[in-house]
Amino acid sequence: YPGEFSIYAAKNGADVIAVEPDPHNADELRENIELNNLEDKVDVVEKGLWNQKDTKKMERDVQFGLGSQIKDKGKLTIELDTLDNICSGRDSVDLVKMDIEGAEMKALKGAKEIINESAPEFAIATYHVDEEGEKTCFEVEEILENMGYRTETGYKRHLTTYGEKNSDK
Repeated sequence: YPGEFSIYAAKNGADVIAVEPDPHNADELRENIELNNLEDKVDVVEKGLWNQKDTKKMERDVQFGLGSQIKDKGKLTIELDTLDNICSGRDSVDLVKMDIEGAEMKALKGAKEIINESAPEFAIATYHVDEEGEKTCFEVEEILENMGYRTETGYKRHLTTYGEKNSDK
């Protein structure tokens, strides 16, 4: 949301696509990018990641002001798009870092071209809970493994699933 990782990566030479659907958070992200003089290194895309182009309602977390989730009764309407569409025309994608409040599985299903063409590494927040009440790490691991990735889930304070393309597949 405020771009800590995006700014870190850009300061270390990466060209960054920062995807943020919440208009308030996107404005704060842009301010932080400008404060760090990284406008030429970070491209802000004001959309949410999904498995297809769509629009959905989103509810902002007013208690903490950081996370927002897609909710049928949300007050904001946001645009959604696939990672494939958002990254179209880029030379390659090396790393995909996601913390998108439980929509990670949908986003991965919209990243098949990126995975086939670039085989990026993944760092995906998987401490969220799916519709059945299960941590999302299990489904994210399964999706990545079915796409030829080796996975490992760790970092207990902020459960994260890491994926690296198997070299033998």
